[in-house]
Amino acid sequence: MLSVLIPTYAYDARNLVQSLHQQALETRIDFEILLLLNASDTQLVELHRELETLKEVKLLELPTMAARSVARNFLARQAKYDYEIF
Repeated sequence: MLSVLIPTYAYDARNLVQSLHQQALETRIDFEILLLLNASDTQLVELHRELETLKEVKLLELPTMAARSVARNFLARQAKYDYEIF
């Protein structure tokens, strides 16, 4: 059981998430992928909406810029599994 936690700022992470999702499916373990968009603009958020159709992928948003440690701690609190990877 693994939580993959991805904090981003102004970055198109769709290819990364899709690749990690495929790899996680192949392992046949329970997993989740949490993608945090840290103060991203509306256009970038909309681009990432397509990822929500993938099983076990969740898109999270912070409306204002948060420090790196704040973003990581936020993701860690949202994770449902004990093993986490950033």
